Amino acid sequence: MSEVKLGSQIEWRLGDKSAAISSGKSLPLVSCLNQTLKQQSCKLEFSVPIIVVVMFCNLSKVLCMAFTLWYSKGTKLVTLGDAITSFLETPDSTTKDSCLMSKDDVQRGRWTRPKCPEKWVPITEKTFYAANARRFFIFYLIYMCLLSRFHFDGVVGAISAHEFRKGVGFGDSMSQAPALLDTNVRNDDAWGLLFNVLLANIPQSLVSLLNLFYNGLLTSFLLGDEWTNLAHRRQPLRVTEPKGSQKSQYYLTIPYQYGIPAMVLSTVLHWLVAESFFLVSITAVHQGIERLEDSISSLGYPPLAITLAGIICCMMLALIDLKARQRLKQASPLASHCSAATSAACHPSRDEVGLETRPIQWGVVQGADQSIGSWKKRGKNFGHCSLSGEFVSPPTPGYYYA
Repeated sequence: MSEVKLGSQIEWRLGDKSAAISSGKSLPLVSCLNQTLKQQSCKLEFSVPIIVVVMFCNLSKVLCMAFTLWYSKGTKLVTLGDAITSFLETPDSTTKDSCLMSKDDVQRGRWTRPKCPEKWVPITEKTFYAANARRFFIFYLIYMCLLSRFHFDGVVGAISAHEFRKGVGFGDSMSQAPALLDTNVRNDDAWGLLFNVLLANIPQSLVSLLNLFYNGLLTSFLLGDEWTNLAHRRQPLRVTEPKGSQKSQYYLTIPYQYGIPAMVLSTVLHWLVAESFFLVSITAVHQGIERLEDSISSLGYPPLAITLAGIICCMMLALIDLKARQRLKQASPLASHCSAATSAACHPSRDEVGLETRPIQWGVVQGADQSIGSWKKRGKNFGHCSLSGEFVSPPTPGYYYA
C-alpha cells in the first residue's frame, strides 16, 4: 500500500450519498491509503449507436469521393493554371477591354460600369489583400477564442494537478488522475455518456474548422504570389492535366515549403487536442463486484497537453500572420482567386493560338482586335495588357490601358 496525501480543502461526506447530501456533514481529510488490486483486468468499452453513426458518415464520404472520381467528366478547375487555360481557350466577352480590372474592382462593382481606358497606377499591397477580409476576421476570432480556452484550462488544470498531486501528462489514466471537468454522469446514463462524448470531441471539430480557414487563407496568399509572378517572368502554367510546356500541380496543391510544415503542424495539433480532452470512465468496485450505480463518466484534461496545443496554435497563427504581412511584388492588378479579374487578363491577340500550352507572361501586348503598340480612343492614347507567349513589357505608370 502507498500513502497519498491530499489537500485539506477536500470535503468528504459520511455515509451513503443520499444521506450525506441530506445531512450536510463533512470532515476535512488529512491523508488516506490506497490498495492495489491483486487482479488487474482490462476491458473494451464502446457505444454501438456512436460507432454506427461514425461508420455511416465515413461510408458516405467514401461514396461521394468515388462518385466524384469516376463520374466527374470534363475540364477540371482546380488550380489557377486551370482557370487561366480555360479563359485563354475561350475568352470571356464580358471582361473584354478591362485589362486592368482587379479583384477589388469586382468586389466594389466597378466592372459593371461602362468600359473605358484606365490609368495604370502601381500599388504595392500586402499579401493580406489576396484573401477575403471576412474570412481573415473569422479565422482570427475563432483562433483567439480557442487560445483563450486553452490558456484557461491549462492554468486551472495545472493548479488542480498541483493541489491534488495529480499527473499532468498525456492521456493519463485514473491511476495518475488527470484533472477532471465537473461533468460527472452515471455510466448507466446513456444520454449523459453521449453528452460527455460530444463535449470531448467539440475541440476536434473546432480544430477541423480552423484548419479549413487556415488552408483557405494560405491558398489565397499563395495564389496572389503565383499571379504576381506571371508579371515578372515568363513561365509555364501549373495545371491538373498538363499539355505541352505546362507543369503538373503540386501533390499538396501548394508549394512544399508551405504545404509540409502546415500539414505537420495540423497533424500535431489534432493529436494534442485529442490528448487534451478525453472521456474518463470511473468504475466503482466493491468486494470484486462492479457497482454501476456508483460508476461515473467524466472528462479528463491534462494541463501539459493543453499547454502544448496552445503553443502549436500560436506557432500556426504567427506563420500565417508573417505571410499576410509580406509585400507582393505587384506588377499587375491583383486577381488572386477572383475569376472575373483573371479572365480580364486573358484577352491576347487572335494570332496567338495554343498560347496556354507555352510559357506565358502578363504585360503590354498587341491588342486583341487592334494594331500593335498604342492607339487612340476618345482622345486618349492607350494600350492593351494581357497574358501572352510573345514579348511583353511592363505597363507604364500614368499611361492608359484597356
